[in-house]
Amino acid sequence: MVEIVNIERHFREALRLHQLWLKSIGKTGVQLSLDSADLSGIDLEEVNLSQAVLPGVKLDRARLSRCDFYSANLASASFADADLSDAILTKANLDYCQFTSANLRGAKLFRATLVETDLRGANLSGADLRHTYLEQTQLTDANLRDAQLDDALFSKVHLSGANLRGVTGISSLRVKEIYLNVEGEERILSSAEAQDWIAKASQLA
Repeated sequence: MVEIVNIERHFREALRLHQLWLKSIGKTGVQLSLDSADLSGIDLEEVNLSQAVLPGVKLDRARLSRCDFYSANLASASFADADLSDAILTKANLDYCQFTSANLRGAKLFRATLVETDLRGANLSGADLRHTYLEQTQLTDANLRDAQLDDALFSKVHLSGANLRGVTGISSLRVKEIYLNVEGEERILSSAEAQDWIAKASQLA
């Protein structure tokens, strides 16, 4: 318990210096850089963490609603069951992250990268995924209802059980391959066939 308190105290001080660094455009303060710290359950709602370097940080069950992660390096971080509703993740590095059962409703992931990112069971309803790069991304059982997919790239994306009702931007969505589980067997759809499947899924009642 003492160790957890010390880690959070260190983080809060580092966060204070990061705010100075952002406001002064790097003239004072220090850019936040923290590797693999356990900050599970922390409350950072509406905090500006843009350009922070937080690879491998554990933020499971954290309260991150409306948090600003613009251009942050979050590679391999864990956000299981975290609340990231309306968070800004524009241009963030989200490669290898864990977002299982996380709430990303209305989150902005414009131009973010999601290589081998695990979003199984995540709520991405109304999320902005325009120009987002997804490769070997797990979206099994994820809720993408009304998400924006304009100019996103899907490469080897797992979509079994995903809710795609009302998604927009399908005509400009670039799809290489998607993986589906049909009656217990894996099915791979490529290019136009995959795009047609997504279009049909978006129109389900």
